[in-house]
Amino acid sequence: MPSFRSLVRLALVCAWVAAGIFLAYVSTLVDAAAQYLVFLPVVVACSRAYGAREGFLAAVLSTVALWDWFVPPEGLSLPDRKDALHLLAFFAVASFVAWVVSKERRSIAELTGENLALGHKVFLMRSLRRGAQ
Repeated sequence: MPSFRSLVRLALVCAWVAAGIFLAYVSTLVDAAAQYLVFLPVVVACSRAYGAREGFLAAVLSTVALWDWFVPPEGLSLPDRKDALHLLAFFAVASFVAWVVSKERRSIAELTGENLALGHKVFLMRSLRRGAQ
C-alpha cells in the first residue's frame, strides 16, 4: 500500500499537470502555438520539488494530456505521423529534463550535507584552538 506521502505527491503532480492543461488551453484561446512549452515548467517543478519519479510521471501525464486535448484528431485516437513525432520528441525532452533536474536536486542535497559537516568541523577546530590559547 502506498504511503500517505506518496499519495500526496501524486496528487500534487496531477495538480501541476492540471495547471499546465489550463495554461495550454489559454494559449489556444489567444492563438499562441505554445501547448507543448507550458508543460516543460511543470516537469521541471515536479522534478525539482519531488524527485525523478514524479518528474517522469509529470512527463507521462503531460504527454497524454497533449495527445488527448491538443493534438488532432481530438481524443485518444491515433495522431498522424507528424504529430506522433512531436509527441515522442516532447516526451523524450521532458523525460531528459526530469532526469537532469532530479540529478541536480540530488547533488544539491549532497553538497548541503557536506557543507553542514564541514561547517561543524570548522566550528570544532575554532573551539579547540580558542581552548588551547
